[in-house]
Amino acid sequence: MSRKIRVAVTGAGGEARWYMEAYKTCPDSELVLVQDIDPAKAREQGERLKVNWTTTFEDLLGPDIDLVDVSTPNHLHAEQTIAAHEAGKHVICQKPMAPTIRECDDMIAAARRNNRKLGLYMSSLGAPLFHEIKEMIREGFFGIISSVSSRGAHRGGYEAKDRTAWRGSAEKTGGGVFIQLAVHSLNLFQWLLDDDIVQVAALSTNRLCKHSIGGDDLTHAVAEFRGGVYGSFEAGYAAEGGLLALYGTKGSLVMTAGQTFLWSELPWDGDIIKYTPRGGKEMTVLDPADYGPRQARFAAKYDQHAAFVRAILEDAPVPVPGEIGRRDVAIVKAVYRSAQERRHVLIEEMG
Repeated sequence: MSRKIRVAVTGAGGEARWYMEAYKTCPDSELVLVQDIDPAKAREQGERLKVNWTTTFEDLLGPDIDLVDVSTPNHLHAEQTIAAHEAGKHVICQKPMAPTIRECDDMIAAARRNNRKLGLYMSSLGAPLFHEIKEMIREGFFGIISSVSSRGAHRGGYEAKDRTAWRGSAEKTGGGVFIQLAVHSLNLFQWLLDDDIVQVAALSTNRLCKHSIGGDDLTHAVAEFRGGVYGSFEAGYAAEGGLLALYGTKGSLVMTAGQTFLWSELPWDGDIIKYTPRGGKEMTVLDPADYGPRQARFAAKYDQHAAFVRAILEDAPVPVPGEIGRRDVAIVKAVYRSAQERRHVLIEEMG
């Protein structure tokens, strides 16, 4: 029987409960310890998952741990990741990688210095649907991609009462809504297109959430990819509604409000999406009740936590290495610089 990777998770609130369950169900890993500074949260998850729990981060650095999952607030990522690497642990960290580029560099250096793996968890890459969309792009289903667009938004900042939560601190988050929400789509579209963003221009403000957010509550950026595609990226804390869209010479895709709209000159018979052109230019609404069950069958194949565990066991590249996390933080910082200085900013300027 091959050995299992022994996992400890720091940060027991929010989405972390689902990450813990991923390690419990992964055949190659064993969740052995949960840590949170809030004893109630640590105890709740420890008892729910029948594993040991603690309030002390240093307990995760013992010899019985192989992998530390850092699911804490942004400003703790660098300190905890570096400590784990220095103790000989591999680390998977939640997005964004850190509030500053310098911290990202320090995390990468610690991983290299200790010959440990460092990666980011990006939830979009765990969705089988996006893997099929990437294949559709590669196979020319959309033709030549002209532009992409995204909007990540909710009313969390508008509805919050004050700045006491860590998300209300520009220093702790590394900015505001853009670093918190837009990193998803920045990462996703660069992965889908297999291309990097090379320059940005942006406007950014805090107009409606000054009471709860120290950074931006609305930022809109336009970006140019190396291959010539243009992108639009918006993030907001005062209004609901998300959007992901891509537009090509032969087809288009729009995902919004839980619905997926598709148009193409070409048919597609994939594992998840089934599409037949109907003539004309009207978009077809894909029924989640139809493709949802097909997508669910492939969920385990693309589980990011299981893939990271396998990368450790096989000494293979991790799905999203630290260098990619650093790249995305550099783009965010370029967006903020553009908004502040009112000019286009090349990503290479960020170092």
